[in-house]
Amino acid sequence: MDTLSSTKNHSAQSFSFRDAFELFWISVTILFLELAAIRWFPAHVLYLTFFTNVVLLASFLGMSVGCLTASQQRNYLRWTPLLLVVALGAALAVEISRTSFIRFVDVGNQSSPQQIYFGTEYHTQDLSRYAIPVEVLCGFFFLVIALAFIGPGQELGRALKRWPSRLQAYTINISGSITGIVLFAACSWLEVRAFWWFILVALALAY
Repeated sequence: MDTLSSTKNHSAQSFSFRDAFELFWISVTILFLELAAIRWFPAHVLYLTFFTNVVLLASFLGMSVGCLTASQQRNYLRWTPLLLVVALGAALAVEISRTSFIRFVDVGNQSSPQQIYFGTEYHTQDLSRYAIPVEVLCGFFFLVIALAFIGPGQELGRALKRWPSRLQAYTINISGSITGIVLFAACSWLEVRAFWWFILVALALAY
């Protein structure tokens, strides 16, 4: 009887440790990916610097929507690598074609936008010149980045839901988030190339 009881207690402890590790791991991954995205995308898509919180808000929105889908059977995490590749590829395409692409992007509907006040434009736009509003370009990246965070957010929601104590769960979540910040700070201090940031994220998501 004592042996059976000790076996049950041991399995319960193992199960709790596994849940704690999965919650900690996904928390680290999300925070690291969020900081990598905030650092990388504005550096390669100059237009995102006009709206400094686009990447931050997109990651928050995607993560929140993912948490809301935690109870669904469909697994959105499998789409995360593809969405990240699309987002990164689009950003690189914008950077590579910057000199030619800039002619097709309208920044505040102004010919010389050293100072831009969005929504205050008065003069009419030249209809003979095709241009993509910068808001549309930023909106595209906002959408793709937000979609990429839904999968990790769903895993975070499931990990939080499995943990019996909310207080303990949030403690583990915060600990993982702080660890993600420390890891990204270490990568920056060691001057690790951005390519390896996303390789680490891919390995973490594959786990």
